[in-house]
Amino acid sequence: MSFNSLDFLAFAAVVLPLYHLLRGQPRQLFALAASYLFYAWGYWPHALVLLVVHLAAWSLALRIGAAGETARRRWLAAGVVFHLALLLALRQAMPMALTLGLLDGATPVGATLPLGISFYTFHAIGYLVDVYRRTVAPDPSPVRVGLYLALFPHLVAGPILRARRFLPQLRRPSAATWARAGRGAELVAWGYFLKLCLADNMAPLVERRFADPAAFGAVDHLTGTALFALQIYGDFAGYSLIAIGLGRILGFDFGINFRRPYFATGMADFWRRWHISLSTWLRDYLYIPLGGSRHGEASTARNVMLTMLLGGLWHGLGATWLAWGLWHGVLLVAERRFRPVVHGPWRVPAALVVFILAGVGWILFRSASLADAALILGRIAGLAPSGGIAGFEQMHLWRGLIAAGLVLAVDLAAEQGRLAARYRRSPACRTAGFAVLCWLIMLGGGFAATEFFYFRF
Repeated sequence: MSFNSLDFLAFAAVVLPLYHLLRGQPRQLFALAASYLFYAWGYWPHALVLLVVHLAAWSLALRIGAAGETARRRWLAAGVVFHLALLLALRQAMPMALTLGLLDGATPVGATLPLGISFYTFHAIGYLVDVYRRTVAPDPSPVRVGLYLALFPHLVAGPILRARRFLPQLRRPSAATWARAGRGAELVAWGYFLKLCLADNMAPLVERRFADPAAFGAVDHLTGTALFALQIYGDFAGYSLIAIGLGRILGFDFGINFRRPYFATGMADFWRRWHISLSTWLRDYLYIPLGGSRHGEASTARNVMLTMLLGGLWHGLGATWLAWGLWHGVLLVAERRFRPVVHGPWRVPAALVVFILAGVGWILFRSASLADAALILGRIAGLAPSGGIAGFEQMHLWRGLIAAGLVLAVDLAAEQGRLAARYRRSPACRTAGFAVLCWLIMLGGGFAATEFFYFRF
């Protein structure tokens, strides 16, 4: 079930009030059942995969918590290997089925790859590692562990939660308040605006340019890359905000997942702002255990490269994902080597440089193959003649650019700080802003169940 579908709006209209009418264990059981229903809605066998991951994480954590030191390491290794093997096997299911002729190319990814499996696999592994490190006690309740892995707002595309932050919220739930619910509704509305008005209007232009790169020239591909940068930000940050807002309405704090990444003045700064729950997960569970920055520049560079390569492979086993991770690893190592200091009037040029460098990465990320990515980069470098914007694309472009202008204004205000703080302190401004957002969503968007880009991961 997708957030941007009428099915989900009906689901939320029933589940959210019923959730708040219940208390204690019945509330948690209801939330878990609703989450499994949410996940099984499109293709119910995938709920069995989720159940396997859920029960494996719960039982293995109890084993790790009760075992001696040597056995603890063995149980942790078994748990990590099991979850990664399951993830890799299911990721390869569609390519193998296509190779064997069991499926045709038009078969949707959702028919073979369980939605969100990368996200809940990382949840499960993080939980087992935290239990092994004794930063969190193994929870004896399979219901609470299930909600940590599968609560419907974050289930399909994050944010990636930490057990040590989320499980205590389940054991000592916060009292529901209108203020918390109101703030959650604002985040949900802003998330829908980013998805429906920004990302979905950019998507048709991006799709044409990346589907047939040979048919377009330099300006076309520069435009397509810039629009994809806006599309993926609107799409993924939009999903994250809807999830975080729904979490607030349910009484949970999921943290934040995006912090205005295109205002970054360096690549390290970009990764402190982009998909924060994944970048910090990779830092805490891979980069630091590898040694982090503790053993000299050469060791640090190796650890950065390995971390970013795994970040690329987390998205998929293709060469484009590997190249994308490699590109960002090289940029981070180079930036660490030269340590540029950016301040004052240099912030805007630095942000433009970061946007361009990230854009090269987006070409790798979005292209169907390395050959397509090389073709796009070659046409840009060779200044190949362009054809312009097709007539049927212009309406989407103007809608998307108007949405992008509003997003830029809001992000500028948030980056500056004082204006955003004044807005949050004014109930009248917040009510008016919420009403305007709802009007803009109805005017410039639509609940057509256009797939979220990160559903494929």
